[in-house]
Amino acid sequence: MVMRLSGFSNSGIDIDETVKKLVAAARIPQDKLKQQKQWLEWQRDDYRTINTKILAFRSAASDMTRQAAFLTKKSTSADDSIVSVTSSATAPDGIFSIKVNKLATSASVTSEKVGASADTALLSSIDPSFAQPTTLTIGGEKGTATINVKPGDTIASLVANVNGKSSTTGVTMSYDANLDRFFFTSSSTGSKAAIDLKMDSEANGHNLLTSVLRLTSSQGSKITGNQAFASGSTTVIDGGMGAPQAFHIEAGGETFDYNVTASTTIGDLINQINNSDVGKKAGITAYLDGSNKLAFYNPDKSKPITLTDATSDGYNLLTKLGVDSATEVPTTAWPLSTDSANKGGKVTGTQAFASGSTTLIDGSLASTQKFHIEANGKTFDYDVTKTTTIGQLIDQINSSDIGKSGVSAYLDKDNKLAFYNPDQTKPITVTDGTSDSYNLADKLGMTSPTSTTDLDYGSYRITGQQAEIIYNGVTANYDTNNFSISGMNITIKKTSSSAVNITNTRDVDTVFNSIKSFVDKYNELIDTINTKTTEKRNRDFSPLTDEQREAMKDDQITQWETKAKSGTLYGDSILRAGITNFRTSFSNTIEGLPTGNMKSLSQIGISTANVSGASISGSYLDNGKIYIDEDKLKKAIAENPDQVMALFTANDGLKDSNKGDGLARRLSDQADALFKNISAKAGVTGSVDTTYIIGKSLKDLNTRIDDFTTKLDDLETRYYNQFTAMEKYMNQMQAQSAQLTQQMGG
Repeated sequence: MVMRLSGFSNSGIDIDETVKKLVAAARIPQDKLKQQKQWLEWQRDDYRTINTKILAFRSAASDMTRQAAFLTKKSTSADDSIVSVTSSATAPDGIFSIKVNKLATSASVTSEKVGASADTALLSSIDPSFAQPTTLTIGGEKGTATINVKPGDTIASLVANVNGKSSTTGVTMSYDANLDRFFFTSSSTGSKAAIDLKMDSEANGHNLLTSVLRLTSSQGSKITGNQAFASGSTTVIDGGMGAPQAFHIEAGGETFDYNVTASTTIGDLINQINNSDVGKKAGITAYLDGSNKLAFYNPDKSKPITLTDATSDGYNLLTKLGVDSATEVPTTAWPLSTDSANKGGKVTGTQAFASGSTTLIDGSLASTQKFHIEANGKTFDYDVTKTTTIGQLIDQINSSDIGKSGVSAYLDKDNKLAFYNPDQTKPITVTDGTSDSYNLADKLGMTSPTSTTDLDYGSYRITGQQAEIIYNGVTANYDTNNFSISGMNITIKKTSSSAVNITNTRDVDTVFNSIKSFVDKYNELIDTINTKTTEKRNRDFSPLTDEQREAMKDDQITQWETKAKSGTLYGDSILRAGITNFRTSFSNTIEGLPTGNMKSLSQIGISTANVSGASISGSYLDNGKIYIDEDKLKKAIAENPDQVMALFTANDGLKDSNKGDGLARRLSDQADALFKNISAKAGVTGSVDTTYIIGKSLKDLNTRIDDFTTKLDDLETRYYNQFTAMEKYMNQMQAQSAQLTQQMGG
């Protein structure tokens, strides 16, 4: 191996500097290759910058091909404090009237004063006779959930437990210490909004909803009949009845019909009423009171209920029911079921889940298991996997249709799975739903559950109110205060004593601004292309070599390269062809439009001439820029909106021709074509070099530069080897000279 010498030699030559200069002279062709590469990279980047703007313009042009851009409406309300409105493109023009009779409301319950000073108070302090644990079932528009309630619970813990189920029920609870009241609220409004509370009573039969939750108020009323049904709910109303009979219940502005035959028991009729919309919408509850007399509870006495016979054959069904002459009287108590047909039941499993709701049912399950719940004549299926907790299963059940029917799954005070059923006459059964040997029902403790019947419970149900409006003389109801009519999005804010007019007109300003914004984007693109294609190259400033860059400061490099980058796209044929195609799209008339329609953009004030008052400027030298006569365009939009729209959005459906296409569609197509042509030349970010023209050139230059680098390395090595050999030879000569001098006695 030859030792490379550096620095000064014995000859006094600076070897490194000499080799550097020799190699530098040989590197000049490589520097030119690197400058070519840099130039192509700048050109590629400038192409891509323009392509980014073309993409943005293509998107804007595509938006203008849609009719919605030209069909925007301007909507106003004569009294925005009562009704506000926005309109979609499909809304009709004109003046429409809306009178607001009712606002949609959520279901809400407010208790009487609780008698506590803070939410830390125990429930037993509210009702000292509340001594045994019980359950509270909360039903709402989403489903039903049951929670355990103990005398030692605080107000705060009760509220937290109720709200912990709000995602399942749609009902939230709060307590305000200053007002000293409980508040229940549904999450939605209208007919679907509901609050259904059922609280198991103790053996003495007093209503815990009243004594603990203080749900007594002056809002309720009841109707009590005078006919005692001796055998309770199983008593047939009239076994000797001939033809079927019917009667009406009018409540909340609606009429509900109920049928009775010779075999109908009073319990059957009560269930028919309570399971119908009179219960679900108006909150009316039918029941047998302590004397086995038919009674109706109405949670809102301001909306009295009316009972009328519905059969004209002379038979008086209301007399048989004992309510023909009954009157509605105020009451402060919700009804407590006393008859077995109106009482609840529950099924309790044998398996205690040690960690409560977070306990995995079976973490070793190999496959998904199923089980069935049969209730009210229907079967409901539920899945369990190895990651399912008992709490997740309970939520799954309570959020399903069975939960919405009132059946509720929960963990009792012993953490055992239990099902609460508000109607014990319709028992529920739990069975395994998988055909393999695994018994999921057994894992849930439901193989031999304990059934409990004749559960007394206090109950209360109230629903939200629908919005009621009169729209152009027609009464309509909605579940929310935001709704749509004929493409108008309407929000009602308060009731009104008279109608409020709302007006829809074509929104000239918005359409004009959309067109102007589109034209501005087009002109910005044209300006960018014109600037780059007319910018000449400054040949006094070539791309810097590595050596030049090392000798300059950063700001000097920036200033130099700003000048060196000029002219990368000067006279570019791709871009100039693109502008020509854009200009042609504007100048050509649009064929195929109906006779009498406008055919060119100049007819609506869009052209290559800049009109300002009486003066006109703009020429072919603008290279495709267009101008708007604002007054002329606004007038066209106001008087001929459909024709203006057609000039932009028309589509002839032909692939090989755009003669029948509107301006926006033509420009969108031309922008797409130009984008593709530039991409073929310069690629896009992330493109492989071999997939576009400039990339292939760059790849070739990189290969040549690498080859040249190898040659320069070899040349440098050869120079150092030569200097090393020279140094070795000179050392030998000096040694011989010294020896001769010594021999000669010098």
